[in-house]
Amino acid sequence: ECGDGKSSLIKHFSDATPPETKQDIFQHHVSDQLGSSSATPECGSGAGGVTKEPRVYPVVIGERHCLLYDTPGFGDKDVSPEQIMAKIHNLLDFAKAKGRDLHGVMICKTMVNRQTVGSRLAGDLTKLAFEG
Repeated sequence: ECGDGKSSLIKHFSDATPPETKQDIFQHHVSDQLGSSSATPECGSGAGGVTKEPRVYPVVIGERHCLLYDTPGFGDKDVSPEQIMAKIHNLLDFAKAKGRDLHGVMICKTMVNRQTVGSRLAGDLTKLAFEG
């Protein structure tokens, strides 16, 4: 969902990862097309959504080097659900072509807003991520 804290969660891990570690992860696993080693997600509280294009962020979680992909949220006033699904599909295809395995999908959802577009598309996103 748009505004559910995906970028804020990624920013938390990004801010906690030393710059030299980000650079090392980035050089080995990421294309400049999807981000930079020094970038952190832009966060905001606007109803229109902040993230408009998928980006990748190198982080450390525990002791594990990870790549976290940030995507536009469903409900964004500028990006339709179909466009978001296409962007995520392209991102997963790109990662697969680079030989990167997907180890998980994290879906952020506020509990206040129960009947939303994102709720209806979460199953499709999960299927796309794990079945291709």
